Amino acid sequence: MGHKVVGIDFGDRARIVRSHCKNGARVRLVREPNDPWEPKAVAVLLPVPKFLGAFGLAWKKIGYINPSGNKRLAKVLDRGDSVTAQVTTYHVPPGKRPRVSIDVRC
Repeated sequence: MGHKVVGIDFGDRARIVRSHCKNGARVRLVREPNDPWEPKAVAVLLPVPKFLGAFGLAWKKIGYINPSGNKRLAKVLDRGDSVTAQVTTYHVPPGKRPRVSIDVRC
């Protein structure tokens, strides 16, 4: 199922997306049940090379699954079920924030 990633415009997330995101990139989904604004929050993390890749990867938050689609996914993650996700659409309009959509397989 497809999901839009929201919250890309906070902190350095847009820079991370511009520098490291690409169509087909795998992403990690992490539940954040203690999020004060969204109890069903699901964060989206992108792998980013540490020190030009010499020291492996660091998973950096690029945003969250849109709240309109995170309730079912939050239940799946809370059960500990296996979930895979990858970037399906990545677009950076000139002078605007990046837009990212991901596909999630449960």
